[in-house]
Amino acid sequence: MKELNFRVRVITPLFMSGADQKTVEMRPPSIRGALRFWFRAMMGGLLKGDWQKVRQLEASIFGSPEQGSSWQVKVGENTLQTLRAHDAVGPLDEGILYLGFNLFRRGRRPRGKPPEPDTLERGCFWPSEKEENFSLQVAFCSNNLIVQQVVLGTLWLLIHCGGLGARVRRGFGALDILEHRGNDLVDLAWGWPQQGSKDFFHTQLNRIAGVYAQFAKLCGITADPKDIFNRTAMVPSFSCFVRWQGLIFRPAMDKGWQKWTEALGVLGRELRNFRRDPTSQSQFGATGDYKVVAPFLDGELSSNSVADLRYDGFGLPIQYRSATRTGNVQEQARREALREGLSEQQANERARRLQVRAILQAERQVGDRWERIDRRASPLIMRPIRFQDGSYGNLLLFFNAEFLPPNTRELLKPISEGWPSSYRRMPDPVPVQTADLQVVSDFLNSLKQNQNYEVEEL
Repeated sequence: MKELNFRVRVITPLFMSGADQKTVEMRPPSIRGALRFWFRAMMGGLLKGDWQKVRQLEASIFGSPEQGSSWQVKVGENTLQTLRAHDAVGPLDEGILYLGFNLFRRGRRPRGKPPEPDTLERGCFWPSEKEENFSLQVAFCSNNLIVQQVVLGTLWLLIHCGGLGARVRRGFGALDILEHRGNDLVDLAWGWPQQGSKDFFHTQLNRIAGVYAQFAKLCGITADPKDIFNRTAMVPSFSCFVRWQGLIFRPAMDKGWQKWTEALGVLGRELRNFRRDPTSQSQFGATGDYKVVAPFLDGELSSNSVADLRYDGFGLPIQYRSATRTGNVQEQARREALREGLSEQQANERARRLQVRAILQAERQVGDRWERIDRRASPLIMRPIRFQDGSYGNLLLFFNAEFLPPNTRELLKPISEGWPSSYRRMPDPVPVQTADLQVVSDFLNSLKQNQNYEVEEL
């Protein structure tokens, strides 16, 4: 039996749990799920987005109800630092809090006083400078060399391009290889070099694509490894290396950021600043879309109109809220709670639940009814990478694919939970134009033009 053994380091907080969301757990099924994504991304590039062929080949690698898989993923010794919900981790950079808005609770920043600590909303594996890690083993029941090579190449993509757990497309759960043994199946290099990132990336992609093409040929399907770099005009139905863009950036005139918090904080601030409305007076900066959302919350947007929100191209759903519209209601609720004998914290919690909120989500038409689509993952993957000298840069990959399938729509709707009855009647839902993914390219271009960074386009 062939075994591949790795020692894997977590370089940004990794949020992964099983059925019990309170328990932090490194789950092999979740790792296999992430590997499936990267298999589809690479094989989809070789097959020009032909989903039927990709699905057929995926079953040959990962198994199906009719056919078991010939390999297993196992997690061994785990020395990662584990934190629990409500543990203090801050104060964190505002960019990190922006990217992980549902993972952290921001502590108060009282003027003229030390900031309160930021805390976790759920447990996670936390990065450490002491190089805590976990053992990852891939064991093959078959001696099929091509299958082994494909799995190893897919693992390389997961480690270098993606990650594991919640908010993985916004930089959390990024990984790095500390040690590897038994992976001489393909001549792959592990670890990002300080210079020449494009050549390094393209060399590894070429090697992986070549192995994928051999596997497809054995299954009777013709695939061209060169197609992952021939970015055609056709738009695939899923995220893959067909119409893709990528870049790596680090500080100009410097080797890189010295901590993951610096790299991830920059990612968050750049995305927030790109989406922010420069005329907004909000403390945290409302996005340009808020010029549409605000009149919707105030009941001034007709349900017969079709709204246009620019930043939906970064993924769905999107939640909007307005604290200023319910500030008086919240203060009144807080005072009433204090009079009832609740603590300051309990009173603030009760008041915070009173909010005017809206959600932009997708729906699918099924017969004569519409069903909610829980999520349209972002087409943009952002994450810090750790160079071989220990410094950090940032990687961004944009998979330009069909944003929503046919017979779907976007809808802006009020969130009834917490809506104060004393404010005004909740508005009727309003249809929204389907996202234009040009906004993601515009964001990448803004980084390439930023003189604060040294940018290498992939």
